[in-house]
Amino acid sequence: MTDAAEQQLSPELETRLMELVRTPVLLVASDYDGTLSPIVANPEDAVPHREALVALRQLADLPQTHAAIISGRSLTDLADLTGEPQGVHLVGSHGSEFEPDFASSLTAEQRRLRDRIETAMKEIAARDEGLMVETKPASVAFHFRNAPSEVGQECAQAVMDGPGKYDGVVVKLGKMVV
Repeated sequence: MTDAAEQQLSPELETRLMELVRTPVLLVASDYDGTLSPIVANPEDAVPHREALVALRQLADLPQTHAAIISGRSLTDLADLTGEPQGVHLVGSHGSEFEPDFASSLTAEQRRLRDRIETAMKEIAARDEGLMVETKPASVAFHFRNAPSEVGQECAQAVMDGPGKYDGVVVKLGKMVV
């Protein structure tokens, strides 16, 4: 670094950067929605920032450095949206999906539970046009960002109190999504 660049770094940041430089193997992982792409009304329209994908590809090209995008989205959706950046690992469904055929490993009981959750969430989503259900290989997401605030909060609570309490269900909260 030049003297001018060193003067701009806080001592804490400089210490952290030096720790990174000395790390024998580094993993740089990023979320997708709200990090690589903006939060938008329609999740299908969440386009990643080109510069962010370029940066992750460049990091993945460094020796002993791995880059990953980890998302609540399905692995297929994540691959479609990112274009599967070369050298960057994609992990979908909150860490559950590493391989494209992940859904085939679900048991019949797990598929029935997912379908039961989907049915219950769709009944709740029918309360307002701003509510949406997204079915994934091993989960179901309830989006309420497009609903009036009070309706969205009420329906999100209904999801948590209803299908969120079924045996075998793990609830994860996100940005206006359950």
